[in-house]
Amino acid sequence: MSTPGRGPEILAPAGSFAAGIHALEAGADALYVGLTRFSARAFAHNVEMEELSRLLGAAHGRGARLYVTLNTVIVDEELPEVARVLEVLALMGVDGIIVQDLGVVYLARTYVPGLEVHASTQMGIHSPDGARVLRDLGVRRAILARELALEEIAGIVEEVPELDYEVFVHGAMCYSISGMCLASGLLLGRSGNRGVCAQVCRTWQEGPRGEGYYFSMRDLAAGERVRELAGVGVRAFKIEGRMKSPEYVRAAVRWYRALLEGRGAEGMEEEVRAAFARPWCTGHLDGHEGLVEEGYPGHVGVQAGVVVESGDGWVEVALEREVGVRDGVGVVLEGRGVRKEGVWWGVERLEVGGRARTTARSGECARIPAPRPVPAGTPLRLVARHDATLPTPSPTAFPASPLHIPLALTLTPSTLTLTATLPFRTHTRTYPITLAPARTPHTTLTLIHTLLSSYAPPHHIPFSSSLTITSDPSLTLPLTHIFIPASELKVIRREFFSSLHDLLTHPVPLHLDPSTLPTPPPRRLLSPGGPLPFPTRFSTLTPSQLASLTLPDLPTPLLALPLPPTSFPEQEGLSELLALIERFPAYHFLIGLNNPAHILWARTLHQHHPDRTFFFIDYLLYCSNRATLTLLTHHIPHLLFAYPWIEDPRDQPLYQDILPPIFISRVRHTPTDMTLTQNHRTLTLLYRDGITYTIASPLEKQEPL
Repeated sequence: MSTPGRGPEILAPAGSFAAGIHALEAGADALYVGLTRFSARAFAHNVEMEELSRLLGAAHGRGARLYVTLNTVIVDEELPEVARVLEVLALMGVDGIIVQDLGVVYLARTYVPGLEVHASTQMGIHSPDGARVLRDLGVRRAILARELALEEIAGIVEEVPELDYEVFVHGAMCYSISGMCLASGLLLGRSGNRGVCAQVCRTWQEGPRGEGYYFSMRDLAAGERVRELAGVGVRAFKIEGRMKSPEYVRAAVRWYRALLEGRGAEGMEEEVRAAFARPWCTGHLDGHEGLVEEGYPGHVGVQAGVVVESGDGWVEVALEREVGVRDGVGVVLEGRGVRKEGVWWGVERLEVGGRARTTARSGECARIPAPRPVPAGTPLRLVARHDATLPTPSPTAFPASPLHIPLALTLTPSTLTLTATLPFRTHTRTYPITLAPARTPHTTLTLIHTLLSSYAPPHHIPFSSSLTITSDPSLTLPLTHIFIPASELKVIRREFFSSLHDLLTHPVPLHLDPSTLPTPPPRRLLSPGGPLPFPTRFSTLTPSQLASLTLPDLPTPLLALPLPPTSFPEQEGLSELLALIERFPAYHFLIGLNNPAHILWARTLHQHHPDRTFFFIDYLLYCSNRATLTLLTHHIPHLLFAYPWIEDPRDQPLYQDILPPIFISRVRHTPTDMTLTQNHRTLTLLYRDGITYTIASPLEKQEPL
């Protein structure tokens, strides 16, 4: 969807107020920022509402946009607080929200339709059908799964042009397909889908090449490929890094700004690498091999030189770039198996030709203190520049963006009633007044408009309002000829906005349709034969390979067919599924939905076979609250039941019933199938139809999240 005046967008992470300000100064077109709750980066600094209002004011003052991330799975008891946050964000005028949970989509589109909704990459949108579902739900932008090749991105943009599209172009990559990682949640009780990922993929395992980081991805650096992405119609280019420093954010924004505009970017790449970089790759744009860095999972910066000699407590380095006192440097040394060891330290002093220096230049040979001897030929890495630290801006130096409140004022001969119309509720207060004929027309009317058009309570976000004034029929004086003492109006203003502020700090009492579905049967009864809880292809399936069920009020014979959460190309999967149903006309099918695209599949299958297809929500189409259930029951025909969110171990955890893959990845390993061990667990990697599934055994019961 093209929007007048809105060109390609460099979207920068604002994991802190300082990072956001420096991103804007570096040329970011937009920021994305998380609040202290409901953010997929709960360990980032994030911002409070008052800081957000000031960051929004700074962004809008530069003609930039600001999007707020609400991109976690939401549990039912959190819905009132989510509604409150949506209400405040809409009143504040943020440019959009980034969401994962379909229940948040439902609340936003139902109650705040003017608030732009962007589908997080955590939704796993990887096909035109997924994009069509978003379009039909009223979503404005799809942040596509990071696992797509360039031609796949181009195909989605071409087939569903009504949406805006955003892709990640730089930063850390997840091993698992976006939104489908269960490793941290099931193994450690810290769900990545709740923003508290423990980064299981960055830990080491014992494997076919000895100890190694078999799931640790290289960093994405699309670099000059951003112009190709722009050429196929991608609208926004996202830099990952809400847990990174302001220095990293600034450097990355500057580099991509220069690349996108086709101007000189000399030296900028090295600045980004020094701020934070694992080994780089172009992600999945060109394929799915060579994306894992098995040796070392952390920041390795940029090569600064090569060690030519080493002794007890020092190294001699032939420098390839400038190094200074107080810089951070280090080396990556051989370890056990393919696993390497990083040794990092600060430069306390350096010598060139036996003389102390504060800096040494490229081409010089410098002696640097080191914590241990280093083999000759080892690259010295620069991981921090002493002169790169940026100033920390004070939020109070930036004016806050106010909450915009529609106000209605009604006058009677003895009362003044104010009503604020909010997205989810209204707030009404009635006050006694002393009303008399005015000596000078318009004086009080003008004062009312002046007093109520804005209000700045101390230490809180200011208000602005659009005011309409009406009079009750019992008031015979024209509004232009009334008089109310200014002292009374000021008291009314202070009390009303104070009570409104208090209301906006309390959760919204939601009255959702109490949608309920029957309790689902044990999930293991629906799994096909084999190690996975779903088949990966339909073209060769036979009824004997699927679970046969007998359920109340449903026809027989009935076969359970949980859909795989992803397939490439996905359109072929739907065609194969239709062919399967037509190939066995004597059977009825209970089909499990595991991806937003499957909502469209369900409607298509129902149109073709209305009496033979029934549906259930499977464990990867996360259904964790009433709002999500309301949306799904509205859009899916013949929906029989829904499995709960699998990472929530309250009641009876679903993962005790089946053994779900903890990782679902497009990464192709060598060998493709292998077994890893980590502590007491066995990790089995199975490569099936272009997807690598990782099964962990055992899975112990975890404490509630």
